[in-house]
Amino acid sequence: MSDTALASLLHTTRLLVVPTTNHGGWSARVSLAMAHGVPVVGTPLAFEGVPRIVDGVHALVATSAGEFADDVLEMMSDCHLWTRVRDAGYRLVQQHEGRRGVHVRLVEGMRLVGVGPREDVRCGV
Repeated sequence: MSDTALASLLHTTRLLVVPTTNHGGWSARVSLAMAHGVPVVGTPLAFEGVPRIVDGVHALVATSAGEFADDVLEMMSDCHLWTRVRDAGYRLVQQHEGRRGVHVRLVEGMRLVGVGPREDVRCGV
């Protein structure tokens, strides 16, 4: 996916919801969303590898199904919370990596697991 297409998709996204219970390399995706100003609600595993995340400040971190549902509903209904978390998450990621660094890390991770564009394949060839 091109930077432009990805930015367009994230521009229309109100909230990234990550209810994962598995280690799955979510940190790059979470960081990328935050770098584009998309707040995140996720389980603790969603934030592994994202430095200095503070629950209720940079994102909402839920440890149970009930808490997860409550956090999603609260984030979608409380404009002040959404704005505060969005802004704090954005600042955190920008301080650490910036958008380009997050995108590069995501693409590298995708290539490691065999997902994404291959270097030897060209469109129309």
